Amino acid sequence: MGFFEKLGRLAVLSCLSLIVRILLISCVSVPVFAATTTTNTLPTRPGVTERFVLITPDHPVASLILFSGGDGQLRISDHGDIRASKNNFLVRTRDQWAAQGFQVAVVDMPSDGAERDSYRYAQDIRYVAEFLKKKSNIPVWLVGTSRGTTSAASVSVKFAVDSLFNGVVLTSSILDGVGRVTEFDLSRINVPVLVVHHRNDGCHVTPYALVPTLLGLLSSVPAKELITVEGGNDSGNPCEAMAHHGYNGVESVVVQKVSDWVKAHSTH
Repeated sequence: MGFFEKLGRLAVLSCLSLIVRILLISCVSVPVFAATTTTNTLPTRPGVTERFVLITPDHPVASLILFSGGDGQLRISDHGDIRASKNNFLVRTRDQWAAQGFQVAVVDMPSDGAERDSYRYAQDIRYVAEFLKKKSNIPVWLVGTSRGTTSAASVSVKFAVDSLFNGVVLTSSILDGVGRVTEFDLSRINVPVLVVHHRNDGCHVTPYALVPTLLGLLSSVPAKELITVEGGNDSGNPCEAMAHHGYNGVESVVVQKVSDWVKAHSTH
Protein backbone atom coordinates (compact mmCIF):
# COMPACT_ATOMS: atom_id res chain seq x y z
CA MET A 1 0.00 0.00 0.00
CA GLY A 2 1.39 3.37 -1.06
CA PHE A 3 2.04 6.28 1.25
CA PHE A 4 -0.75 8.40 -0.17
CA GLU A 5 -3.24 5.50 -0.01
CA LYS A 6 -2.39 4.98 3.68
CA LEU A 7 -2.76 8.71 4.27
CA GLY A 8 -6.16 8.67 2.60
CA ARG A 9 -7.35 5.78 4.76
CA LEU A 10 -6.17 7.52 7.90
CA ALA A 11 -8.05 10.65 6.89
CA VAL A 12 -11.25 8.63 6.34
CA LEU A 13 -10.89 6.91 9.71
CA SER A 14 -10.27 10.25 11.40
CA CYS A 15 -13.40 11.71 9.81
CA LEU A 16 -15.46 8.70 10.84
CA SER A 17 -14.18 8.97 14.42
CA LEU A 18 -15.11 12.67 14.50
CA ILE A 19 -18.61 11.91 13.16
CA VAL A 20 -19.15 9.25 15.82
CA ARG A 21 -18.07 11.65 18.58
CA ILE A 22 -20.44 14.33 17.26
CA LEU A 23 -23.31 11.85 17.15
CA LEU A 24 -22.60 10.73 20.71
CA ILE A 25 -22.53 14.32 21.94
CA SER A 26 -25.80 15.00 20.13
CA CYS A 27 -27.42 11.99 21.73
CA VAL A 28 -26.39 13.13 25.18
CA SER A 29 -27.71 16.66 24.70
CA VAL A 30 -31.13 15.74 23.33
CA PRO A 31 -33.81 15.97 26.05
CA VAL A 32 -35.26 12.63 27.15
CA PHE A 33 -38.77 14.07 27.30
CA ALA A 34 -41.06 15.91 24.94
CA ALA A 35 -42.65 19.08 26.25
CA THR A 36 -44.31 22.25 25.04
CA THR A 37 -43.39 25.60 26.59
CA THR A 38 -45.77 28.56 26.44
CA THR A 39 -46.04 32.00 28.01
CA ASN A 40 -49.41 32.80 29.53
CA THR A 41 -50.76 36.09 30.82
CA LEU A 42 -54.06 35.82 32.65
CA PRO A 43 -56.31 38.76 33.52
CA THR A 44 -57.13 38.30 37.20
CA ARG A 45 -58.35 41.38 39.05
CA PRO A 46 -59.41 44.62 37.30
CA GLY A 47 -56.33 46.01 35.58
CA VAL A 48 -54.11 43.20 36.91
CA THR A 49 -52.52 40.25 35.14
CA GLU A 50 -50.58 37.18 36.24
CA ARG A 51 -47.89 35.88 33.88
CA PHE A 52 -46.28 32.46 33.99
CA VAL A 53 -44.19 30.12 31.90
CA LEU A 54 -45.93 26.79 31.39
CA ILE A 55 -44.04 23.61 30.50
CA THR A 56 -46.35 20.76 29.52
CA PRO A 57 -44.87 17.30 28.90
CA ASP A 58 -46.76 14.51 27.18
CA HIS A 59 -49.29 12.92 29.55
CA PRO A 60 -48.50 14.93 32.74
CA VAL A 61 -49.27 13.25 36.06
CA ALA A 62 -49.76 16.45 38.10
CA SER A 63 -49.35 20.20 37.82
CA LEU A 64 -46.82 22.12 39.92
CA ILE A 65 -47.12 25.86 40.54
CA LEU A 66 -43.58 26.98 41.36
CA PHE A 67 -42.97 30.01 43.59
CA SER A 68 -39.43 31.37 43.46
CA GLY A 69 -37.71 33.05 46.37
CA GLY A 70 -36.52 36.61 46.90
CA ASP A 71 -38.98 39.27 45.80
CA GLY A 72 -40.61 36.81 43.39
CA GLN A 73 -40.01 39.07 40.40
CA LEU A 74 -38.97 36.95 37.41
CA ARG A 75 -39.64 39.64 34.80
CA ILE A 76 -40.97 37.10 32.31
CA SER A 77 -40.94 38.57 28.80
CA ASP A 78 -43.68 38.24 26.20
CA HIS A 79 -41.62 35.44 24.67
CA GLY A 80 -41.16 33.55 27.93
CA ASP A 81 -37.63 34.65 28.79
CA ILE A 82 -37.03 34.65 32.54
CA ARG A 83 -34.93 37.76 33.05
CA ALA A 84 -34.52 37.74 36.83
CA SER A 85 -33.80 35.14 39.54
CA LYS A 86 -32.61 32.67 36.91
CA ASN A 87 -30.49 30.79 39.45
CA ASN A 88 -33.30 30.28 41.94
CA PHE A 89 -33.58 26.59 42.85
CA LEU A 90 -37.07 26.09 41.38
CA VAL A 91 -36.43 28.29 38.36
CA ARG A 92 -33.21 26.61 37.31
CA THR A 93 -34.66 23.12 37.78
CA ARG A 94 -37.96 23.75 35.98
CA ASP A 95 -37.07 21.41 33.11
CA GLN A 96 -36.11 18.68 35.56
CA TRP A 97 -39.59 18.83 37.09
CA ALA A 98 -41.13 18.58 33.63
CA ALA A 99 -38.89 15.61 32.83
CA GLN A 100 -40.42 13.90 35.87
CA GLY A 101 -43.81 14.10 34.16
CA PHE A 102 -45.16 17.26 35.79
CA GLN A 103 -46.88 20.16 34.09
CA VAL A 104 -44.89 23.10 35.45
CA ALA A 105 -46.11 26.67 35.90
CA VAL A 106 -43.34 29.08 36.87
CA VAL A 107 -45.22 32.12 38.15
CA ASP A 108 -44.12 35.74 38.17
CA MET A 109 -45.45 38.27 40.66
CA PRO A 110 -48.83 39.86 39.82
CA SER A 111 -48.53 42.96 37.63
CA ASP A 112 -49.51 45.21 40.56
CA GLY A 113 -46.93 43.65 42.88
CA ALA A 114 -49.47 42.36 45.41
CA GLU A 115 -47.84 41.01 48.59
CA ARG A 116 -47.25 37.28 48.80
CA ASP A 117 -49.43 36.87 51.89
CA SER A 118 -52.36 38.98 50.63
CA TYR A 119 -55.75 37.72 49.54
CA ARG A 120 -55.28 39.58 46.26
CA TYR A 121 -52.17 37.56 45.50
CA ALA A 122 -53.89 34.31 46.49
CA GLN A 123 -56.78 35.10 44.16
CA ASP A 124 -54.38 35.59 41.26
CA ILE A 125 -52.81 32.19 41.92
CA ARG A 126 -56.29 30.70 42.07
CA TYR A 127 -56.80 31.83 38.46
CA VAL A 128 -53.59 30.04 37.50
CA ALA A 129 -54.74 26.85 39.22
CA GLU A 130 -58.13 26.97 37.52
CA PHE A 131 -56.39 27.49 34.18
CA LEU A 132 -54.25 24.40 34.80
CA LYS A 133 -57.26 22.33 35.86
CA LYS A 134 -59.09 23.20 32.65
CA LYS A 135 -56.04 22.39 30.55
CA SER A 136 -55.29 19.08 32.27
CA ASN A 137 -57.62 17.56 34.84
CA ILE A 138 -54.85 16.39 37.11
CA PRO A 139 -53.79 17.22 40.70
CA VAL A 140 -52.38 20.70 41.33
CA TRP A 141 -49.59 21.20 43.87
CA LEU A 142 -48.13 24.40 45.29
CA VAL A 143 -44.33 24.30 45.48
CA GLY A 144 -42.37 27.12 47.10
CA THR A 145 -38.76 27.73 47.98
CA SER A 146 -37.41 30.29 50.47
CA ARG A 147 -39.67 33.39 50.24
CA GLY A 148 -41.79 31.33 47.86
CA THR A 149 -42.89 29.21 50.81
CA THR A 150 -44.70 32.28 52.13
CA SER A 151 -46.70 32.25 48.91
CA ALA A 152 -47.40 28.51 48.95
CA ALA A 153 -48.42 28.47 52.62
CA SER A 154 -50.59 31.58 52.36
CA VAL A 155 -52.47 30.40 49.27
CA SER A 156 -53.01 26.90 50.65
CA VAL A 157 -54.42 28.29 53.91
CA LYS A 158 -56.69 30.82 52.22
CA PHE A 159 -58.26 28.27 49.88
CA ALA A 160 -58.08 25.22 52.12
CA VAL A 161 -61.84 24.56 51.93
CA ASP A 162 -62.03 24.80 48.13
CA SER A 163 -60.34 21.48 47.29
CA LEU A 164 -58.56 23.26 44.44
CA PHE A 165 -55.06 22.27 45.52
CA ASN A 166 -54.00 18.69 46.10
CA GLY A 167 -50.77 19.16 47.99
CA VAL A 168 -48.02 21.51 49.12
CA VAL A 169 -44.21 21.32 49.02
CA LEU A 170 -42.20 23.72 51.18
CA THR A 171 -38.45 23.87 50.53
CA SER A 172 -36.09 26.03 52.60
CA SER A 173 -39.09 27.47 54.44
CA ILE A 174 -39.07 30.94 55.96
CA LEU A 175 -39.23 30.14 59.68
CA ASP A 176 -38.15 33.38 61.31
CA GLY A 177 -38.89 37.05 60.77
CA VAL A 178 -41.31 38.65 58.32
CA GLY A 179 -43.18 36.25 56.08
CA ARG A 180 -42.51 33.16 58.16
CA VAL A 181 -44.83 30.33 57.24
CA THR A 182 -45.54 29.54 60.89
CA GLU A 183 -47.50 32.80 61.24
CA PHE A 184 -50.32 31.31 59.14
CA ASP A 185 -53.00 29.02 60.54
CA LEU A 186 -51.41 25.91 59.10
CA SER A 187 -53.98 23.73 60.88
CA ARG A 188 -56.38 24.72 58.06
CA ILE A 189 -54.36 22.84 55.47
CA ASN A 190 -55.95 19.45 54.81
CA VAL A 191 -53.83 18.11 51.94
CA PRO A 192 -50.45 16.31 51.98
CA VAL A 193 -47.49 18.55 52.82
CA LEU A 194 -43.84 17.76 52.15
CA VAL A 195 -41.17 19.79 53.93
CA VAL A 196 -37.67 19.86 52.44
CA HIS A 197 -34.74 21.49 54.21
CA HIS A 198 -30.96 21.33 54.04
CA ARG A 199 -29.47 20.35 57.37
CA ASN A 200 -26.75 22.97 56.97
CA ASP A 201 -28.90 25.79 55.61
CA GLY A 202 -27.02 28.87 56.84
CA CYS A 203 -29.67 31.47 56.08
CA HIS A 204 -30.73 33.34 59.23
CA VAL A 205 -34.46 33.21 58.39
CA THR A 206 -34.53 29.51 57.46
CA PRO A 207 -32.86 27.73 60.38
CA TYR A 208 -33.10 23.94 60.30
CA ALA A 209 -33.61 23.93 64.08
CA LEU A 210 -37.11 25.42 63.66
CA VAL A 211 -38.36 22.81 61.18
CA PRO A 212 -39.97 20.65 63.95
CA THR A 213 -42.15 23.63 64.88
CA LEU A 214 -43.41 23.83 61.31
CA LEU A 215 -44.17 20.13 61.21
CA GLY A 216 -46.03 20.33 64.51
CA LEU A 217 -48.36 23.04 63.20
CA LEU A 218 -49.45 20.88 60.26
CA SER A 219 -52.01 19.18 62.48
CA SER A 220 -54.79 18.46 59.95
CA VAL A 221 -52.90 17.12 56.97
CA PRO A 222 -53.47 13.50 55.88
CA ALA A 223 -49.74 13.03 55.27
CA LYS A 224 -46.59 14.96 56.04
CA GLU A 225 -42.91 14.24 55.89
CA LEU A 226 -39.56 15.94 56.26
CA ILE A 227 -36.83 15.32 53.72
CA THR A 228 -33.51 16.41 55.19
CA VAL A 229 -30.93 17.21 52.53
CA GLU A 230 -27.19 16.94 53.09
CA GLY A 231 -24.12 17.56 50.98
CA GLY A 232 -23.69 19.70 47.90
CA ASN A 233 -21.89 22.99 47.47
CA ASP A 234 -22.14 26.07 49.67
CA SER A 235 -21.13 29.25 47.89
CA GLY A 236 -21.79 32.95 48.37
CA ASN A 237 -24.58 34.51 50.39
CA PRO A 238 -26.07 31.83 52.70
CA CYS A 239 -29.60 33.00 51.77
CA GLU A 240 -29.03 32.82 48.01
CA ALA A 241 -29.39 30.16 45.34
CA MET A 242 -25.82 28.87 45.23
CA ALA A 243 -25.63 28.11 48.94
CA HIS A 244 -27.00 25.04 50.75
CA HIS A 245 -30.17 27.13 51.00
CA GLY A 246 -30.63 26.61 47.24
CA TYR A 247 -29.55 22.94 47.12
CA ASN A 248 -26.52 23.76 45.01
CA GLY A 249 -24.98 20.56 43.69
CA VAL A 250 -27.76 18.28 44.90
CA GLU A 251 -30.60 19.61 42.74
CA SER A 252 -31.25 16.34 40.92
CA VAL A 253 -31.41 14.39 44.18
CA VAL A 254 -33.94 16.81 45.64
CA VAL A 255 -36.05 16.88 42.48
CA GLN A 256 -36.15 13.09 42.39
CA LYS A 257 -37.10 12.65 46.05
CA VAL A 258 -39.78 15.33 45.92
CA SER A 259 -41.16 13.97 42.65
CA ASP A 260 -41.47 10.47 44.07
CA TRP A 261 -43.32 11.79 47.14
CA VAL A 262 -45.68 13.98 45.14
CA LYS A 263 -46.57 11.15 42.79
CA ALA A 264 -47.20 8.80 45.71
CA HIS A 265 -49.54 11.33 47.35
CA SER A 266 -51.38 12.70 44.34
CA THR A 267 -55.09 11.99 44.00
CA HIS A 268 -57.66 13.49 41.67
